[in-house]
Parts: sequence; C-alpha cells; structure tokens
Amino acid sequence: MTKETKDSLISKQLFEALAKALEKIEQIKVIEEFAPYEGAFPEPKIIFESKSKMDIEALKQSLDVNFPKIKVDIDINVNFSAALQEGAFCPYLNDNPIIHLYKNNQRFGYIATHRNCSSIQLYLCDENTLINNPKGLFVLFSINDTEKWLSWFDERGILKPRKERDDIKEIVADLKKTWDKWVSSMPKGMTEKKWDELSIDYMGNTETSALHTLFKESIPNKNERIRSLLLWFASGSGPWSGYPSYETVVSDVLLDYKIIELVNAIDLELLTPAVAEGAARLFCSSGFFNKYPRGIKKLPKNLKEALLEHIKQTGNQDKMAKILHTFRKTSTCFIYDILNKILKNNFF
Repeated sequence: MTKETKDSLISKQLFEALAKALEKIEQIKVIEEFAPYEGAFPEPKIIFESKSKMDIEALKQSLDVNFPKIKVDIDINVNFSAALQEGAFCPYLNDNPIIHLYKNNQRFGYIATHRNCSSIQLYLCDENTLINNPKGLFVLFSINDTEKWLSWFDERGILKPRKERDDIKEIVADLKKTWDKWVSSMPKGMTEKKWDELSIDYMGNTETSALHTLFKESIPNKNERIRSLLLWFASGSGPWSGYPSYETVVSDVLLDYKIIELVNAIDLELLTPAVAEGAARLFCSSGFFNKYPRGIKKLPKNLKEALLEHIKQTGNQDKMAKILHTFRKTSTCFIYDILNKILKNNFF
C-alpha cells in the first residue's frame, strides 16, 4: 500500500468516526473549563445543556470540517510564514467552552474549539468507534466555515468563542506586521524563501554556518556585512525582551564575530539610528554576556556614549534602564556621570 493510499484510507476512517460520533449524540453539555489561576483549579461550569434534537441537529450542521493543510503541534514546529498564511498560529485550546457529547447519560467524547476557531479537536473515548484504542481517539480537524460554527454558540448565548477568535485575529495581525517588517529588513542575499530553505523555525533554530556562507557571498565586505546584520537585528518587534524567538538567529550570527570585529564595523562617523539600535541591543543581550562575560569593558568609551545617546533619544525607559544596567557593570563613574546628566534633563 502506498503512502498516499494509506493516508486516504486513514482520512476516510477518521471522517467516518466523526460522522458516527455525531449520530450517537443524545445530549450535549457545553462546559467552561477554566485555566488554573495561582495554582487553583476552579470547578468546571455548565453554561449550556440540551437534549433537544433541534440543538443537536444544528450542531451537526454547523460542523463543516477538513484536515489542516499543515501540521500544527504544541511547539509550532512549522515555518512561521506558512503558519501565518494558514491561520494556524496560536491554536491552543486555552479555556474556550468544550462541548461534551453524551449517549444514554454517558459521556463518550467532546469537541474542543481552538483559540483561533480555525480548528477543533475531537476526542472519542469509545474504543469501538474506530479502532481498538482504550485510551480513546484524538483528531484535529480544520473548520471550513468558521462563521457557521461560531453562530451555533452565538445563538445559544455563548459568546466566548467569538471573542477568543477576534482577539487572536488581532494578535495574528500584529505578528504578521512584525514579520513583514522583519522580512523587509533582511540583508542582501536573504529572502523569505531562503529563510524557509534554511529551515529556520519559529524558535530561530538553525546552523549559523549556513548563514555565514550566505552573507559572505552576498556581502563580501566584513564591516558592511556586520552593519547589515545589526540593522536587521534592530528591525525586530521593538522590545529587547519578550520578542519573537526567531529574532535570536541574527544575534547568534553576530556573536560568531570577535568583539574587535564588531567594534571596527560600527563606524561612528557612519552610525545610523538603526545600526546604533542593533548594536545597543546586541551588547545588552544575555547572549553577548554569556559569550563575552567581560566584553563590555572592551567597548570604546565613545561608542558607549554614542549608544547611550541614541537610546536616550528614543525615549524608551526600559531600554535606557537596560543599557545603564549593562554598562554599569564595567564603568561605574562613567555611567553615573551620564545618568546624572539624564536625570537633570528630567528623562525619567
């Protein structure tokens, strides 16, 4: 049996399992199962229950499903651009209401809606539904008609799934904007397609040697290459902490260079705000400290002054606190002098 034939057979069996499960329903209970808060697990709350054939039939009609086009797992181990395109990002169940399925007053499964409402998770605990599996069957289906599915909840006064979907749409839109900015700032030689070919996942995992080869070919001049990477590193989501993990791939490449190489590339006469931002972010990163524990001491005083001045101009207090803390480790008098000037100017 070929893989295609086997996949087709499994697909057919799983859809049959869903159809059989829907036909068995005699009662439904929609239960809000809260996420734990401060170690406490609040009691699940039944927010809707019915034995009405009308409600059950409406539930069946609202389920227009297919299999996801891409695999979505808990680690989001798919390339980021594809996940955004498929709307598969942030698929976690969270605490969306769960539809529990009953026959003869016995629960035999449930249907859980993922946060973005683009997919559902079906669980069947009846081992005879499809295969001999005493632990039950989990199947992930993508929803073809999200509006039809959400309307079933809306008509029964269950508004949380729609709110979750709308909140996630905003999050995904922001992530897409951040990603587009990241892509538009890619150095010469790097493209979104090349990024995917290098198998750089959402966590920024890849071998830096492949990236060095790529950038050496596209940007032969070392100083120009480093400045391009710093500019790219500056184009992230904004914060120096709490940013998408894929941004670390650039700092990993930059940290393969020696400190003297980084310093020589940051020409103060040609220093732009973007390069200054990237350099300040790099030198204040935990990655830089781990690679070069005493590295800040090797940075020239005029470079530190230039980076401090740049961060001061941004008006970002978190970044200012971070760079002051980082530089204070090595040059106390110098830093306090700068800090006093800032305080006199009512920066904080």
